[in-house]
Amino acid sequence: MNALFKDNFEIECDEPKSDLYKFSGVLTSNSVLEKSVPLSMDNVLLRGTTLKNSRYIYGCVLYAGSDTRLSLNSAIMKRNKFSLIDHSVNKIVIGLFVFLTILIGIAVGLFFLMREKFSTAWYMPVEDETELQIAMTIFFLFLVFLSYMIPISLAVSMEIQKFGSTFFFGWDNDMVCPKTGARATCNTSDLNEELGQIDYLLTDKTGTLTENNLNFICCSIGKRKFDYNLNPKRKRYELNHVKETDTESIRGNLEIDELELSEYLEAIALCHTVKAGSKDIRDNNENDDVMGQGQIQYQGSSSDEEVLVSTAHALGVSYMGDDNIGRIILQRKGILETYTRHFVLEFDSDRKCMSVIVENNQSKRFFLITKGAESAIFPKCVTCTLTETLEASIDHVNQFAKKGYRTLVIAKKEILSSEVAEIQKEYDQLRRHPEKLQEFYKKVESDLTLLGTTAVEDQLQANVAQTLSSFKEAGIRVWMLTGDKMETAVNIGATCGLISTTVNRQSNAHLQKDITKVVTLNSTIGYLTDATSPELAMEKLVNIRNEREGSLIESTLVVDGVSFAFAFDNSREFLANVALSSSQVIFCRMAPLQKAQVVRLITSTKEGKKSRVCAVGDGGNDVAMIQEAHVGIGILGREGRQAAKAADFALAQFQHLQKAILVHGIWFYYRLATLVAHIFYRCVLFAIPQFFYGFDSGFSGQTVFDTYFLMCYNMLFVSVPIVIYGLQEQFKTPEELLRNPSFYNKFRGNALFNRKALVWWTSLLVWHMFLLVHFPRLVLGSEFEQFDWGMYSHLLNTLLVSITLINVASNVIHFNWILFVSLSGSFLGFLIFYVITSEVLKSPFGGSLQFAYFELVSRSDFWFVVILATALSILPDLVVTGIRRLDYLRQRNKNFIFFPSDEISQL
Repeated sequence: MNALFKDNFEIECDEPKSDLYKFSGVLTSNSVLEKSVPLSMDNVLLRGTTLKNSRYIYGCVLYAGSDTRLSLNSAIMKRNKFSLIDHSVNKIVIGLFVFLTILIGIAVGLFFLMREKFSTAWYMPVEDETELQIAMTIFFLFLVFLSYMIPISLAVSMEIQKFGSTFFFGWDNDMVCPKTGARATCNTSDLNEELGQIDYLLTDKTGTLTENNLNFICCSIGKRKFDYNLNPKRKRYELNHVKETDTESIRGNLEIDELELSEYLEAIALCHTVKAGSKDIRDNNENDDVMGQGQIQYQGSSSDEEVLVSTAHALGVSYMGDDNIGRIILQRKGILETYTRHFVLEFDSDRKCMSVIVENNQSKRFFLITKGAESAIFPKCVTCTLTETLEASIDHVNQFAKKGYRTLVIAKKEILSSEVAEIQKEYDQLRRHPEKLQEFYKKVESDLTLLGTTAVEDQLQANVAQTLSSFKEAGIRVWMLTGDKMETAVNIGATCGLISTTVNRQSNAHLQKDITKVVTLNSTIGYLTDATSPELAMEKLVNIRNEREGSLIESTLVVDGVSFAFAFDNSREFLANVALSSSQVIFCRMAPLQKAQVVRLITSTKEGKKSRVCAVGDGGNDVAMIQEAHVGIGILGREGRQAAKAADFALAQFQHLQKAILVHGIWFYYRLATLVAHIFYRCVLFAIPQFFYGFDSGFSGQTVFDTYFLMCYNMLFVSVPIVIYGLQEQFKTPEELLRNPSFYNKFRGNALFNRKALVWWTSLLVWHMFLLVHFPRLVLGSEFEQFDWGMYSHLLNTLLVSITLINVASNVIHFNWILFVSLSGSFLGFLIFYVITSEVLKSPFGGSLQFAYFELVSRSDFWFVVILATALSILPDLVVTGIRRLDYLRQRNKNFIFFPSDEISQL
C-alpha cells in the first residue's frame, strides 16, 4: 500500500457531462501498473453514493463542484413561477392605467370647455394662474380621484385568499394517506389556482404511479409455467405448476423437474451485481464462509435483481455473498458451493441484457449466464433443438406482459477456459471503442440455451388507472417519464390505462429486437428508439408522422433517452410537433436533466407557450422536472423527501391528484378569478362617479365622496365578503366535479379572463354606472333638485355599497351563515358608521355633511331609490340565467331526451 501512494498516477477521462450511464477513461502509473487500465462506469461512484458492505475504498476525485454529474443534472431555476391570473392582472392594470390617462385627458379638456359656464363658482381656479398651471392642477386633482380605480388592495386580498386556501387544502381528509397519516401540503400559496389550468401532466413512474415495491409473481421454466405462492402449511414459498389445456387452467403442486429448477435458480443467483449483507457478519480469513447465521439482506442498484436473488434464496438456492478473495458463495440444500466470477458484461440500453462468466470451483466448468429483455434474448437462443420450449416461453412472456408484469428471460451456455481468456483480452482492447463493442457482445452472447422467464410486478398505487382515466376525460394529456427500460415503461403504461391493454407487436418471424410499431385496439404507438445519430432520429420521426396522417385513432409516442437527446438538440421543433400531436407520450431511459428538457420541449412551441405543464415525481431525480414545470407536485414515496420539498405541492399518494386537480384546482381558480374580477369591477365603479360629477362641478377637481368614505370603502365597507367568498365558495360539490371530469375543460386556458368574460364585466359596469349616476335623477325628478352636495354624496355612498355587496351575493352558490353575516354586517356597519359620524364627528365633516345622513334616511324616496336600484343591479344576472334555462329546455324538448337533475344543476 505504501508503494501505491508513492507512485504517480494519471487519469485521462471524458470532459464533464450529464450522462449518468457512460464513462470512458484510462489509468496509468509510473511503476505500479504494468499497463494502462481502462475505466468505465464500473469504476465510478457518483456524488451522493452511500458506501455499504465495505469498510473503506481508495479513490480519486474526477469531477468536483458544478462539474459533478449530479450538479449537471440539476436544473437551475432561471425564472420565477407566475400563474395565468397573475399575468392577467398585470395586463388589466396596464389597461386601467391607459384608461385612467385617457379619462384625465378628457377631464382636462372638458374643464376648459365648461369654464365659462362655471366661471362664477367659488371652487373654480383663480384667474391669475396660467393655462398650463391650471391644466396641471386639474390633471393632478383627477389623477388623485380617479386613481382609486387602480386596486391597491387587490394584492392584499389575493394573498389572504391564497394563504387561507392552503389550510383548506391541507385539511381535506380525503387526501390523507391511510398508512402513514401524511396530509397534502402547499409549499407555496402563489400557484394554487394553477391546479385548475393544467394542460399537460408529466409523471414519473417508479414510486409515483407504482408502489416501488417489487414482488416475484410467476415464471416459466422450460415449457411449463409456475406461480410463486406462499404455502401456509409449510410456511414457505413454493412454485406451483400451472397446467394449461385448451379449455381450462388447472393449478396443483405437480412434481417439478429438479434439475431444470436447480439450473434455473442457480442462474438467477449468479447473474447479478447484488451485494449480500447480514446482521451477523464475521470476517474469517481461514474460512471461505463469510456469512454468519443472521438473516440475509440483499442490496443492489437494481430492485429487479434484488427481488430475483431473494426469490432464489426463498426457493433454496441462496447467494451468501463473496468471500475475502472474491469468490461467490452459494448455499444449496445446506451445502456451500463456490464460484469464481471472471467477467461481467454490464447491462446497457442497446443490448437490453447483462451477462456474467463464472467458473464452478467444484466441477471446474465455465458458464456464460445471460438475462435480459425477451426481444434481446430470444434471438440469441439456439432454436434447432428447443423450438417447442422457445415457442412456449414466448407465449408465457406475452401473457405476463399483458398483465403488466416486468419480464426477463434467463439463458446460459457452457464455454471453455481458453475462451474466457480470449474474451477478456478482446474486451480490454475494445473497451475504449464503444462503437466496436456491440459486435463483441453479439459474438459472446450467442448460441444460448434457454432456461426460463421471470415475471415481477411493481404494483400500481391505489386507483392510478381511475385517476389517469379521469384526467383524460378532463382533457389533460398525460406523459410518463421514467429511467426504466422501454418494455417496462410500455407494460406499466398498458396496466395503468395510459395506453390500450391489448397489444399486438409487429415484428419479424425471427423476433428481432427492433420493434418498429405497436398496434392496439384503439391506439397506434410509434417508437422513437435505438437512434444512433441525429439523422436516424429524424428519419424515425418522419416515419411516425407519415404513418399517422389521415388516422382518426389516438396515437402514442415512445421515446428513449438517447434518441430524445439527438432529436432535442437537432430537430427540437419537429420533435415537439410530433409529441404534441400524440394523445400520450412515454419517455424511457431518461436522465434527470432530460426530464426537465421535456418541459422545455412543450413550452418552446407556439401551442405550448399557452399551456400549463404539471410535473409529478417522488425522487431526487425528478426535482429538475418539478422545478422547470409551471406546477410541481411531489409524492411522499420511498425515495426520500427531496421531490416533496422542492415541489409547489406535496401529496401522499398519486390518487390524491384527482381531487387536488379536479376539485381543489377548479375551486382555487374559480374563487380567485371571481375575487380578482370583482375587485377590479368595484374599484372602477368607485372611481367613475368622480368623473361624471365633473359635469356638475365644471371638472374643477371637486370630489363627490367625503374623505372618510374614500378611506373606508375598499378597506372596510366591501372588502370582507369577497374575501370570505374567495375562501369558501363551492359552486359545485366535490362529488359533482369528480363525477364529471369534463367540467374541468370549461376553465382551462384562463377561461374566466377571456374576451367573453371581459364583455360581461364591462356590460355589468355600464349598467351599474347608469344605476349610480343617472337612475336617481330619473326616479326622483324635481325632488332631486332638493339634494345638496352632502345628501347626494350620501346617496351615492349608499348605492355604491349596496350594489357592490349585492353583486357578491348574486355570485354565491354555496351560501352559508358566515357569508350572510359578512354581507349583512358590512352593510349595517356602513349605515352605523355614518349615523355615528354624522352625529358625533361633527368637526371633521362640517358644512353640508353635518347631520345630512339623518335627513337623508328619513326620506322615503331615498329608500325607494336604494332598494329599486339594488334590485335592478342583479337584472343582468337574472336575464342571463333565464336565457340559459330557456335554451336548455328548448334543446331538451327538441331532442326528446330526459336529462337527470344533476345536469340541470349545471345551469
